[in-house]
Amino acid sequence: MPGVYGKITSRPKAGELAPEVSFSKVLHNPGSAAWSTANLSGQLTVLYPFPYISGNPELVDKWNALIQQFAGKPVQFVLVTGEKDSALLPFLEKQPIGGWVLQDLDGETGRAYGLEMPAAVLIGADRLILGFEPGIRPREDVVSAVLGDRESGSALLSAEARRMPRPQDHRPNFAPSYEVHIAPAHSKNGGNFAGSDYWSLQGFTVMKLLAEVWGVNAIRMQLPASVDTAARYDVAVVLPRAEEREEILSLIRRGVEDYFHLAATRENLLRDVYVLTAPDRKPPAAPADPFAGGGGFAFSSFIGAIVSGDSEVHDIHAVTHIGLGNASVDEFCQMLERGLDRPVVNETKLDGSFNFEVNAPTLALQKMPPYDFVERLREQLGLVIVPGQRNVETTVYRLR
Repeated sequence: MPGVYGKITSRPKAGELAPEVSFSKVLHNPGSAAWSTANLSGQLTVLYPFPYISGNPELVDKWNALIQQFAGKPVQFVLVTGEKDSALLPFLEKQPIGGWVLQDLDGETGRAYGLEMPAAVLIGADRLILGFEPGIRPREDVVSAVLGDRESGSALLSAEARRMPRPQDHRPNFAPSYEVHIAPAHSKNGGNFAGSDYWSLQGFTVMKLLAEVWGVNAIRMQLPASVDTAARYDVAVVLPRAEEREEILSLIRRGVEDYFHLAATRENLLRDVYVLTAPDRKPPAAPADPFAGGGGFAFSSFIGAIVSGDSEVHDIHAVTHIGLGNASVDEFCQMLERGLDRPVVNETKLDGSFNFEVNAPTLALQKMPPYDFVERLREQLGLVIVPGQRNVETTVYRLR
């Protein structure tokens, strides 16, 4: 997987000689002397290859502030950009950048330092690499620490540049087979990682495992009371060859059900629900072109969680804002109920694709959002949602 600077062929590490800085043009010189190889020796160098400058004015402000903070100290700041003149030069006229600013259109400097993503490189006065700053930009405390004590300051840095995430990074170390491996979670930090020949679900409860492999919201599932819904597990399968997603999901589903001795049935149960209707009007129609303005967005947030089993859920009033673009009413209901304490039933009788967006009013700092989603949903989209009871298809698990 190539990074922002293309295919990386060398990965220098801390303690190694810093590669030369490549560039085609000097855009800003903090002094009168020209750049030469000798510039990387004799003082601390903060080298910062960053490909796109004109769209990051806040980053430039912080870079300039960093330079001013260390004025008069034995440190130089070198920013290397790959941006073309057409966008970069007009930006620099309005917002000058301090320190050295070099233009490297081919990304040679980034590749030479093994950068797959932007990172700062700190280089000592002896031209040896001290380390790589793992943040998005150089930090004042790290530069200060290195200036104060090279050894202790270098401990705050990474020994080599970070790699971009790869699908195989989380591939479990099991011999390929069709066996599903299940064990108590080894860490509190979970994750969902997949490739064409493996799937690894880490730190999942039984309910969340089953909801994932069935592709339904957990609120539409029931487990027997004897199942520990708080315990977390790691589940993984590493296959001999690539398989379709549905095949892998089916394999994991059978493995989980066998491990916990569960059998599933689909039943229509009378349940507490939220019923969605459209008595007033339709929500805004989505554009015919899904790439036109307003299509493809998705967001939601809630306040006032209720703990239910292993999950935090909310009642309908607790939605602060929600949005889903170019979607059907059924898809909107599915998204909405993910965070709710009961299923959402679509009785709007609306067909087609719409843009659903319900925003909360702008509030002063420290003020809690209003508990009035139901009212805002009707005012902004013409949709009404009320508690009720309906027969809902539910995946019911029982012990074998």
